Amino acid sequence: ITHKYSNTNNININDNLNFDKENKEDPIINISVASISSSSSNEENVTPPLTSGRSDECEVYQAQGVVARKMGNFKLAIEQYTKAIEINPNYFKAYFNRAFAYDKISQFDKAIDDYTKAIMIKPEYPYTYYNRGITFDKINKIENAIEDFTKAIKIVPSKKEFYYNRACLYKRINQYNKAINDYT
Repeated sequence: ITHKYSNTNNININDNLNFDKENKEDPIINISVASISSSSSNEENVTPPLTSGRSDECEVYQAQGVVARKMGNFKLAIEQYTKAIEINPNYFKAYFNRAFAYDKISQFDKAIDDYTKAIMIKPEYPYTYYNRGITFDKINKIENAIEDFTKAIKIVPSKKEFYYNRACLYKRINQYNKAINDYT
């Protein structure tokens, strides 16, 4: 996992910070996990075995989606991830990455649906909850966002951005003691 706050290696982070327009003093850290690379081997256990040709084809579409996303072509990325999902309907990486792409083109309901499918496939992956929480916040579903940040914290309690984002939401809904606990 390549992450701004960690030193492991299979996830890329989008470096853009999007600030909450109504409350500029406490921006949500909107650094969603941008993609899971095709070279990651951690997810292989959640994908059912395919014939080697179909599996390779699936990985090619996944990789093409990542390239399209890095070029900013989110619609093409979605098409490629969708092709991978059509080959393997339990392909965690493709759901995760397609959700991210949907989020980037403001198709938040589709992003939430794909993050939810990814969670059903691999419920122990904290960044899926984290990203879905960010998406929930974008559509002002604050309670849902808090729940997702809390789930991410339960899986990886050492990630400060999980606490920070939850604290910002607690502050927004006037739960100051909870916000203070998360900020400290």
